[in-house]
Amino acid sequence: MHVIFNSIAAAVQIPLIIYAAYQYGVMAVAVTWFVLRLLSFVIWTPIVHRKFARGIHWSWLLGDIGPSFVMTSFLLIVAMSLSIPFEQMSRLVIISALIGIGLLMLLCNTLVSRAPRNLLIGTIMKRDSNED
Repeated sequence: MHVIFNSIAAAVQIPLIIYAAYQYGVMAVAVTWFVLRLLSFVIWTPIVHRKFARGIHWSWLLGDIGPSFVMTSFLLIVAMSLSIPFEQMSRLVIISALIGIGLLMLLCNTLVSRAPRNLLIGTIMKRDSNED
């Protein structure tokens, strides 16, 4: 299923991205890529779930994806409200800031996501019990 889907997706995606790049520039490529990924997520994921794991789609979407989506959205809103003057920064400072923001998002999403949170807590508890 994935080979067929990805072959069709590539046949659609590559020409669209080339067209967007030549006609409208880098921002159009970013928007095109995002829309294609979003459509893939919205259309393909339920199909795969229906075929291989019937009945888990909504619990997965709300329980696993939802908290990370909400946390990431919140952090992006906070980051945008800070009005960081990227235009006045050197490339090294911009990269450092983006890495810092990315690591903060990763940490926060680890804390709100079930599986990574449980793994982190288990690792900490195991380490604490070994120290005693």
